[in-house]
Amino acid sequence: SVTVLESYAFKGCTNLVNVSLPETLTKIDTAVFSGCSSLEDIIIPESVIFVGSGAFNFCDKLKYKELNGGKYIGNSTNPYRVYIDPIDETATDIEISGNARVVAGGIFQNNKTVKNVVINNGITHLGEAVFYNASVLESVSLPDTLEVIEGHAFRSAKKITSIEIPESVTF
Repeated sequence: SVTVLESYAFKGCTNLVNVSLPETLTKIDTAVFSGCSSLEDIIIPESVIFVGSGAFNFCDKLKYKELNGGKYIGNSTNPYRVYIDPIDETATDIEISGNARVVAGGIFQNNKTVKNVVINNGITHLGEAVFYNASVLESVSLPDTLEVIEGHAFRSAKKITSIEIPESVTF
């Protein structure tokens, strides 16, 4: 049974339209579906707790749900399971819904507009390099439900002056 989709596994599969993932899957690694320009539908099982940087980059036809200014993908139980992008790429203030459980890696990497982010209770996993080199980011509010902050999450986000890591974070 598959638990991990390794980095770049389907990168550039331009004719891929639909993907069904097994309930045993826990990790969608870096750029797994990047460049799958025909990808429209993917169902993210409840078991997924990690979505790597660029996992859905250049998936221009991917259908997603909108909530509080964000793009989410998921399943019939929770269509907002994974936060994959803001709708407005020029927004300065971002609120990530607590309906999600995972914030995908790298989504604010090298961002030059986002100053303040509120991540609501419900989120358990903050992806790798999610705020890497976010040059104007000043504040991030982390939820008490957060369990994992992946590597390089805040690397080179030089304008952050303080952050409170919840006791719930295990690594």
